[in-house]
Amino acid sequence: LFVITIMLLIFTGCEAKIKNIKIEEYKVWGNCEMCKKTIETAVYIRNISSGLWNKDSKMVQLTFDSTLTNADEILKKIGKAGYDNENYYAPDDIYASLETCCQYERRPKPLIVKEIIKEDTVKVNQIKDEINLNDSKKVKIQKQEKSNELSKVFENYFAMKDALIRSDSKAVGLIAKNFVEIVNAVKMENLKDVEHIIWMKIQKNIIENAISIQKNSDILKQRNSFSLLSKSIYSLIKVTTQEKPTYLMHCPMFNDGKGSDWLSKENNIKNPYYGSQMLNCGSVKETIK
Repeated sequence: LFVITIMLLIFTGCEAKIKNIKIEEYKVWGNCEMCKKTIETAVYIRNISSGLWNKDSKMVQLTFDSTLTNADEILKKIGKAGYDNENYYAPDDIYASLETCCQYERRPKPLIVKEIIKEDTVKVNQIKDEINLNDSKKVKIQKQEKSNELSKVFENYFAMKDALIRSDSKAVGLIAKNFVEIVNAVKMENLKDVEHIIWMKIQKNIIENAISIQKNSDILKQRNSFSLLSKSIYSLIKVTTQEKPTYLMHCPMFNDGKGSDWLSKENNIKNPYYGSQMLNCGSVKETIK
């Protein structure tokens, strides 16, 4: 009883961090404990969403902040991880890559369930109701929107960097708050395959670091979290096509002399870790084209 009480307290403490809580249940196909771990990992974003999947009933209980995400977006992530559910049918190649014990018996593909489509394999009959194929202008706009899916993420990162250069902690916090909303609004189905792979790995860390920046008014703590955020943004921008070069900068002094990197659209040094104290401290480490 003591152990159960402690576990309940831990669980309640974790869930209490999620505000504006909404709880919903959905059917998610799967077989084993490994499936459970993968499904629950796909669902979890600190302070935003979590889930519990039951391998016997095949039901997942989603708990999420209804102001930051919704069940459809979460179920889409589960589908991207390889698991069919009430709203989405997992891509065949991702399902095939699951461990043998995790390859559940798939039901026939129903028309009412949305299939998660990769950008490079969009079928005409799945988008014909959304665009007029005879209108090349509409097709061009749709392609442009796909290629710019991550542009707001990068724009807000650079805005945060500029606010840190000015040592404006209030502006940094406001930008970080907006940054979290932008990250959660990214439509993963519009990402290229390589972008999606990286996005799934770093999304949780990006949100956690941005929330940390938002909650702290201390400029040094904001800079520490920005240093971690920069690592994730670097791995993402490396696989994303950019119109202009991006520069990876390095500050040798920050983090007790261990050094830290940041990204910039300009190749002249303006250090976000020290601002006016050591504005030109650093060097260009890499040019990303």
